[in-house]
Amino acid sequence: ETLQMAGRNKGELKKVLVHYGWRDRDSLKFRAACFLIGNMRWHLSRDRVGGMDSRMDVFCRQADSAFYAIWEEKGGSLDSLAKCGKELKKRYKWLADSIRRVPFVEPKVQLGMVPDWEAVSSKFLIGHIDNAFYQWETSPFLKGMPFGEFCETVLPYRGIRNYSHLYPGHRLQEWFGKYVNYDTAADLLSRIVRYNRRIGEVRNFMGQKLMDRTGIYGLFFHGQECAEIANYGCTILRACGIPVQIEFCDAYREFSGRHYYCITPDSCGVWQTFNPESSLPGQGKWVMGEPMNIYRLYYGAQPDSPYFLRSEEEVLPPLFASPCIREVTSERAEVFEVRLPFREKTPNRLAYLAAFQNRRDLAPVTWGTIDSIRCEA
Repeated sequence: ETLQMAGRNKGELKKVLVHYGWRDRDSLKFRAACFLIGNMRWHLSRDRVGGMDSRMDVFCRQADSAFYAIWEEKGGSLDSLAKCGKELKKRYKWLADSIRRVPFVEPKVQLGMVPDWEAVSSKFLIGHIDNAFYQWETSPFLKGMPFGEFCETVLPYRGIRNYSHLYPGHRLQEWFGKYVNYDTAADLLSRIVRYNRRIGEVRNFMGQKLMDRTGIYGLFFHGQECAEIANYGCTILRACGIPVQIEFCDAYREFSGRHYYCITPDSCGVWQTFNPESSLPGQGKWVMGEPMNIYRLYYGAQPDSPYFLRSEEEVLPPLFASPCIREVTSERAEVFEVRLPFREKTPNRLAYLAAFQNRRDLAPVTWGTIDSIRCEA
């Protein structure tokens, strides 16, 4: 189905299937390619961003090299990492000042949804898949992981639907693997600490962001929101051999707002929550208050999502319009089943419980099926 929709990009996607053995369809890499291509029809970017000022790449690579040089001087030890930022700020003040003086050209933005099947090239997918399998074979955190779990926690090239900037795993590993996996004997928490400090210290050195729509270059500046932080934390840590997924809450009990964060399994296989850049798995600092219902994002379609439970003509709230979400509130809190009277005549199959957002707007936070025989939902 994806190939039929791909149009002019169909040839690029077929190159990937041929590369991994069209005739050897039991190959795991071929099956992985089928999983990514087959589920592309659920994923898209909200617009097309191009024409990035090449000077942004030059300056950000210089900043990364500067940090890495100081970090290596100190042996990459966790105790010394916190001190790198102050020394970096002092030694390379000229670089940060130069960046602020450059009149960067704003990226060119073409509004309109861009499906992944139209935008992803064979080179992108092959490099990404090869890196994912290399991590699966070598990372101590992926040892013995079943193929199906690997496909959702390591293999996907995007963390959040609709993000416009996509980067293959081998490129992310090239940029950030030298920090995360500097000590191959380090445990999971130590590697995430390295990621957190690399991002945090360089942000402090570079200062506030200069413009919007800069993609991965935004990791060098302050000003990103939780969704962007979770998206890049997820995709980068995956590229470095750490299994990660993203969850989010769309409402709190006491105030309005939503929050995205990441999860990763501990040594016992229990999925722990954390915020990339600011907290660690198992610390408990993953939300600002008591959240309402919680959802997990997947790359593959989930058959128990509202997208598949609805009637044929039923319109879904935007929050539940993706087939790639699953409610996982029961994994974070005690939950109860509620049955409510429902006497309205409707062709719809779903009803919703909602919370107030911004004091007057209603936001659906969970769904239930309508039982037209018993007149309840």
